[in-house]
Order: sequence, then C-alpha cells, then structure tokens
Amino acid sequence: MRRRRLWAGVIGAVIGWGIAGLDGGFAETVDIPTPRADFVASGTLVSSKLGTMPFDLARHGPLVRQVVSYPNDRVEMVFDRHDALVTVVGFGTATILPTNGADASLLDPFSRAQRIADAPLHIVRNGIGSHLGIPCELFRATGTKQGQPLRATACVTTDGIPLLTTIISSGLTVHTRITTIDFAPPDPAIFEQPSRLPSFAVDNG
Repeated sequence: MRRRRLWAGVIGAVIGWGIAGLDGGFAETVDIPTPRADFVASGTLVSSKLGTMPFDLARHGPLVRQVVSYPNDRVEMVFDRHDALVTVVGFGTATILPTNGADASLLDPFSRAQRIADAPLHIVRNGIGSHLGIPCELFRATGTKQGQPLRATACVTTDGIPLLTTIISSGLTVHTRITTIDFAPPDPAIFEQPSRLPSFAVDNG
C-alpha cells in the first residue's frame, strides 16, 4: 500500500510539473539560468518525511535523466524536452506523461516548492556562492503554503544546474545537494527506456 501511495505521488507530481509549465508557474522577478551544459552528477535528497535518498542526474541535449532511490524502490525519470514527454520507470511499469515544457524537478530549483504553494512564488537574487568549488548564483523564493510561510533557496550555476536547494515550510523540509559532477557528455544509452517493462501513456486531458 505504501508503495502504491508513493507511486501515485510520483505520477501526480509529474502531472503537477506539467500544469505549472502550462499556466506560467512562477511570479518571477528575476530570470533563473536554464540548464545548458551536458553533465553527469550524483547527490542526496533529504526529506523530513522520507529521510535521505541518493539520486543520479544527467543531461544530454534535450534529454534529462534522474534516478531517485526511495525507501522501497528506485524511480527513474527520463525527460525529453524536445517532445515534451517524461517516461517514469518504477514499481514494475514505465509510464509516459506529457510535461507541457516543465523542467525536470531536480533541474528546476523551485518546482517542488511551487507545487505546494498557495500562489505563484516570488523569486529574487540573493548573492553569489559556490559549491564543490563551482561558482553559483543564489536565489530565494517566498510564498505561503496553506497560509503558512514557505521559503526556498537555490545555488544555481551559470549553466543552470542547481547544486544546492532547500525548501522550508510548515511540516516539510527538503534539501538537495549535488555531491559529484562531471561535465563530460553522458553515455546516450542511459536515456533509453527498458524494453522489458510494460508501458502506459497518460495525457493530462
């Protein structure tokens, strides 16, 4: 039952990114760099609800692959921004969903915060920083969740890679941290869908 709830949450979140991408998403006051560099990275996602989960992240042109190891399973997502589709592989199935142009969650530093916010987030620049010896620009987003304060921060490289992100709200804290990154082009084979799994296409109506 817990696995089914987690899978439903993953699919719902992806559909949520698509909706955010369709309706404009954020009340931005600044432009956040969009991903441009090809790379392969690993890191950790720490949630106050699910604990620490390792992830892998790679980009090659319009393709983005992220793999998150949840407590009970491994969920892989391959985003194709050219075709505006995402393939979600996990719990024994592969589900193909429209993205409506939304970025992959781990490459969009404020997508998770926006999904739970009451209204579009207000995003501003917040200085200059670095992580792993790589310079980054700091951003801060503010809003509310169910009327309570919601804050999010991100350290984003000039190539549009979020090296660090944080979300703090009532009852939820989430941190992501890239721990290794290689700017060499990734192996194209890692973006291919496993042929052994049943596939389902879902539209958002």
